Amino acid sequence: MFGLGGMSRRLCGAQSLRRSIGALGIALLLSVPTVEAQTDDDDATTTVEDLRAEKRKIQADRVDNALQIDAATADINDLTEALSTLRGWMNNQQLVVAASRGRATSARAALDEAQAGVDLVTEEIDRLGGQIREEAVRAFLGGGHGGVLLETGDPTVAIRQESLSRHLRGTIDDLRDRLSVARQELVVGQQHVVDTSQAADEQQLQSEQALRELEEMSLEYQDLLIGSEERLDLLLSERQTLAELNETVGSELSKAEAQLVALLGAAGGPGAGRAELVFPSDIVDAGYGIKVHRDIAEDVRALLQAAQLDGINLGGGGYRDSSAQIRLRRANCGGSDYAIYEMPASRCRPPTARPGSSMHEQGRAIDFTYNGSLITRRSGPGWEWLSANASSYGLFNLPSEAWHFSTNGK
Repeated sequence: MFGLGGMSRRLCGAQSLRRSIGALGIALLLSVPTVEAQTDDDDATTTVEDLRAEKRKIQADRVDNALQIDAATADINDLTEALSTLRGWMNNQQLVVAASRGRATSARAALDEAQAGVDLVTEEIDRLGGQIREEAVRAFLGGGHGGVLLETGDPTVAIRQESLSRHLRGTIDDLRDRLSVARQELVVGQQHVVDTSQAADEQQLQSEQALRELEEMSLEYQDLLIGSEERLDLLLSERQTLAELNETVGSELSKAEAQLVALLGAAGGPGAGRAELVFPSDIVDAGYGIKVHRDIAEDVRALLQAAQLDGINLGGGGYRDSSAQIRLRRANCGGSDYAIYEMPASRCRPPTARPGSSMHEQGRAIDFTYNGSLITRRSGPGWEWLSANASSYGLFNLPSEAWHFSTNGK
């Protein structure tokens, strides 16, 4: 089975991820040039918004479809389109993350500025309060009441003292007015801090949400990459298996393989791990020249005999030895164990399947022929008989290849 754990997780995670795709990230893909109004401005604006909404929906549908792709069985064109779609979404989502982080940083800076303003007003209030207290003490100590003349007997001193007292009272009134204004500014500033704090929190949440969506999509994309690498392994192995049977089919597979190689090579995804190798002693002849793993030999022999009884002459190729594949990997990929057994096929030059990645190398797949010719179409006696009966013998068709049947349909 190829990437079933990842595929299951992708299908589950896709439900939550799809809900947010349309709301965040896709819009950057879908900018529409400003259209000059030919009629009423409101009508033109509505038309532009409708176009944008339609494009967002189309892109969201594409992403939704890409998340449903099973790399093991999908048409190669659909698979490559899914890889491109998800990669494009991620590229744009990275821009969304960067932009949302920038807005969150700006919002936090605005909050700091607002708080600094409140701090300054608070300091001003404290300073004015202190000045008022000082002036009140001076006014108290300076006197200025009518008894000064009686106390001193000097009219000049009394007049001067009264003038000073009036000045102090005016200063205190001025300070009180300024204090009242400052307190009003403090109320406004504190509300501004509250509003700015809420805006900063909202921007931070949006930034975190955008990053979370990118991380979730990255997991989906990695799963699809791994499945695609496995599919490429199958394509390459199948091309080699079929080269001696049908040159045209081998060429077609090579074209399909090239589409994947370009995308996978650019993605630089992880390898699919080391494939299982079987011992030659586990391979037996099931009859009619078809060699398979001993575990399925009896079922394959029964299938071939049943087909003969129904007048259907089936043959084909089953087990393929991995030793030749190991030599190819050593020549095309490198001499280390990792290069030979685990490195993605797309990184080899030319691309070369991992040993054991083909169900043929496990002895659990057959490329069937009918009357000596490869079954390349889903029609005719050979295909129709296999389509109706093969599953009863534990063999299942790979949807993209009419001739290929295996124990897991891969």
